[in-house]
Amino acid sequence: MLRLGLLLPNGPYFREVLEGAREAASELNAELTLAFSDYQPEQDLVAIRRHLDDGVDGLLLAPPTLENSRHTRFEERLRELKIPVVLVERELRSTTLVDRLDHVVTDHQAGARLAVEHLARLGHRRIALMVKDLGPTAPAVRLGHAHALRTLGLDQDAPVHLVPQRETSPHTEQRIDEVLDDLRAQGATAVLAHGDAEAIVLLQLAAQRGIRVPQDLAIISYDDEVAALASVPLTAVAPPKRALGRKGIELLTSRLRSPRPLPVHHLTLQPALAIRASCGRGTGARGRRGH
Repeated sequence: MLRLGLLLPNGPYFREVLEGAREAASELNAELTLAFSDYQPEQDLVAIRRHLDDGVDGLLLAPPTLENSRHTRFEERLRELKIPVVLVERELRSTTLVDRLDHVVTDHQAGARLAVEHLARLGHRRIALMVKDLGPTAPAVRLGHAHALRTLGLDQDAPVHLVPQRETSPHTEQRIDEVLDDLRAQGATAVLAHGDAEAIVLLQLAAQRGIRVPQDLAIISYDDEVAALASVPLTAVAPPKRALGRKGIELLTSRLRSPRPLPVHHLTLQPALAIRASCGRGTGARGRRGH
């Protein structure tokens, strides 16, 4: 039986990735051992070393993503490993022009485009973005939002705001309150909010002000971890989290069991859009009805 080591962040997003990995491992007769990443390269290297000392045959990792010297050293250590490594929701490109490590990722730019397209079909032209100031997903979401505005001929000067992650900052609610002020001042009728926790804070603050969702402001969340539990269930971009875990384990076991070397795999999975009440039907600025 193959023994596979996992190093994943501890949170709702990666718990679903883990469930997909467990399902695939059970079907493929592989044993999993789990360690949690705290986004500290040195500590993650210690956890990887423990996996190696335990005799794992391969590793499924979601390592830190900061582009700095500590991260560069971390990448170098990964590339020196003698066992197969598959990255999930991560790409390592800071020290080489072509990443030679396998990875399975979500196309987060496509996720943002999907959200903007849905709002445009409902009649919205001034679609704002509220995005976390840190994290591997945020830059792709920003690019996807901007691309969709250009491609669909929407208002390209729609507000874009950075907010601190709710889990790590005591100032997130105050900052989102300021964002809500600006959305109203600039006439935005819809917003893509990254991620769920921040979108729910926005929804709560809107309710306190008597701003109706979706009649006055349509909201789409990003991540779909707890979006369905909001007081107005949030339409959300849903990355294929469980499929990421499954594909990562399938790729790892294929590489370990193949009688000949396999080419490097860079797999990109498309997110979906979970439609709920926070967008309504055709509540855009000109009252057009959606599809």
